[in-house]
Amino acid sequence: MMFKDLSLIRRQRSQWHRPVILGLIVLVFVFAGTAIYYHSRISALEEQLGNLQNSFPGSGSGVGAIDMQRIMEESPRARYYQEKLDERGLEIEEEFEARAQELDEEEIHEYQQEAYDLYWEVREELEAQLNQEITKALEEVAEELGLSLVIARQGIHLGGKDITQEVMEKLE
Repeated sequence: MMFKDLSLIRRQRSQWHRPVILGLIVLVFVFAGTAIYYHSRISALEEQLGNLQNSFPGSGSGVGAIDMQRIMEESPRARYYQEKLDERGLEIEEEFEARAQELDEEEIHEYQQEAYDLYWEVREELEAQLNQEITKALEEVAEELGLSLVIARQGIHLGGKDITQEVMEKLE
């Protein structure tokens, strides 16, 4: 009788184990299928990202950062343009002072405005030339380093390769 009870227990156990084992097998297949699906999706997205990166100039994947304030303060090229502006500003001021002696008050005011406008015109022209040179140097450095994006350093707290020095060297 005791043996009959044992066989009954074994049968009950095996009847209970089969659904559990079958359930576990189904879960393994479901998880494996899900993993394969997501792996293929990730691979497809990585390929799309690679294609997108290749469509940008430089086709690099890095991010560079540039400190424009430092370039304006330390770059010999920026100092050169500042000296040109200062020289031209002194010339305009000397011309104004020489001519102002011959003019009445109303004419002085008009000529002062003309001199001021001329100074700002010269300043904008020199700034445009400097910006053009900086942009060219920046593009060259970004291409050499394989950077696809260069952003201003002022707003960045972490990340990005600082390429300020390399750009200043290109400007020399």
